[in-house]
Amino acid sequence: MSIFTEPHPSRSELGERHYRMHWTGLHPAIILLGVAVAIAAGIYVRVRYADALLAFFVFVMVAYTLGWGLAEVITRPHRVPRALYFLLLPLTSVAVLVGAYASWEEMWLAVLLGFFVGGTIHTVLGRLLLPRITFEETGPAVWNRDAQRQDIAASEDVMLKWLRGLSTHPLRSLALGIVTDRYYRAIKRRDYATAYGYLAPEARAAVSQEEFAQRARAQESGYGPVEEFSN
Repeated sequence: MSIFTEPHPSRSELGERHYRMHWTGLHPAIILLGVAVAIAAGIYVRVRYADALLAFFVFVMVAYTLGWGLAEVITRPHRVPRALYFLLLPLTSVAVLVGAYASWEEMWLAVLLGFFVGGTIHTVLGRLLLPRITFEETGPAVWNRDAQRQDIAASEDVMLKWLRGLSTHPLRSLALGIVTDRYYRAIKRRDYATAYGYLAPEARAAVSQEEFAQRARAQESGYGPVEEFSN
């Protein structure tokens, strides 16, 4: 969302927007297809193993990987590392779930540990092995290579965002997609008051609604109005 809170987007950010413009409409279609497959997988597991919690776990993992993950991989650059990033979560979560169930034979506990411990391991491994993709998916919109070389934050609150990311689980990505979609729909119809309401609390604390609207209009004057978008 920094696109409307920074007066001059960087060349890499403009390139990212240009790249994704070609895939407008495909992103939500892939998500819907992934959710449909996830529902089918959840029903199968529920019937086969008679366990609602395990069925919910399978639904979330499939929806995250084949829905949100596949949509991001197809519509954004750096596809191979991005695919590895989205495969890490089901791999770590399933490993934790299987290990927990083998140890305690309690599916509810195994599912909880699979979600939260697996999600935490995924975030840590992503930060260590795939820092650029992790930043793009959970932190700043644009990767700062200078910051990487100097081992400094790409923005003042990037470390805070990363710490919050430790609690990230699959449902968060889906929720963010909905909020982002509503944000850009408001921007598209120039309803800046509504768009401002979708900003995070720290973003609203840094810029007033009036200043946000002024910057948005300046963006529109300099780069043209938003006609299409993909979240």
